[in-house]
Amino acid sequence: MLRVSRWLIFTILALGAGQGVLAQTIVCNGTALAPGAPLPASVPASVRAAVEKLAPWAGKHGLKITIGSGDPLIFAAPASFSAAPGILTKLKATREDFEKLLGPVPEGTSMEVVYLDKKESLVGYVDLLVERESYLKEWAPSQKDGVGFTLLRPLATAYRREPREKSEARIVNDLIHRYAHLLTNATLGRQPFWLSESLAWVLEQRREGAIYAFCGRSGFVKSKDHGGWPKIGRTWLTAGSTLPLEKILALNPGTEASKELTAGAQVLTDHLLAQHKSELLACAKGHREAFEAQAATPTAPLPDAKLREVFLAAFGPDAAKSLLEELRAAK
Repeated sequence: MLRVSRWLIFTILALGAGQGVLAQTIVCNGTALAPGAPLPASVPASVRAAVEKLAPWAGKHGLKITIGSGDPLIFAAPASFSAAPGILTKLKATREDFEKLLGPVPEGTSMEVVYLDKKESLVGYVDLLVERESYLKEWAPSQKDGVGFTLLRPLATAYRREPREKSEARIVNDLIHRYAHLLTNATLGRQPFWLSESLAWVLEQRREGAIYAFCGRSGFVKSKDHGGWPKIGRTWLTAGSTLPLEKILALNPGTEASKELTAGAQVLTDHLLAQHKSELLACAKGHREAFEAQAATPTAPLPDAKLREVFLAAFGPDAAKSLLEELRAAK
């Protein structure tokens, strides 16, 4: 999740009846706190409250919690996870990238990024989330055997990967990608899959120069394609006589997407950020309001017709034509 060279370590040892010694390490601003010492006053209240809830679970499972003054991020990972400092640095840079593109994260926000390497740690985190948010009770059983999830309440994401797992997955890419989702949710509110996923791909590409995190597709990706998404996407977007806007807007996590569609969504969103930021923010506002209006079914996606309506209201009725012309001119 996060790593920052300035941040500190303090160890709290707790004895539990029949449980033995629970070791917990906390990193805060590069200053080691004494066992049991309160968090510095500069730590946001929302972060402080979340850490208090997370600490017993972290201690039980040998995890390190990293926080910083004025920083909404809470990063939890195994204390033995040697890549944590480097990942923390990149997560901090990802937030800076996001805020340059889309504005500051609202004050009072806390975001939990959790990396785990044992199933029992994930099970414990899911149980803890249910204790904190009762609405997750029905959701919880399906998550305990998985590899992770992202939530809007609380703003939290978890990723589990067994150390012996052999795959092309890259932990740093996945954590950057997941943190990008939290930043989007915190700042723009709930967004449809096409936009939230595309923004995460844009930020992942900017930090790592390649895409390895795919929430909406599971097909094989050639080694050369991980770094070739921008070219693949631009070629696909500009190949036809019309911009394949409907296909991008209809992206959803339950349907396998081709690499061309995946890449096309990323390239279009990157273009909108560069050339039409105010319109993109208006589009995001329209999405948030549309989701809030369907409060009776808060987890339901927006209908395709509504997605198109919101997009064209922000970018104009001829957006498909004008954006295609712009993308061709930029090749």
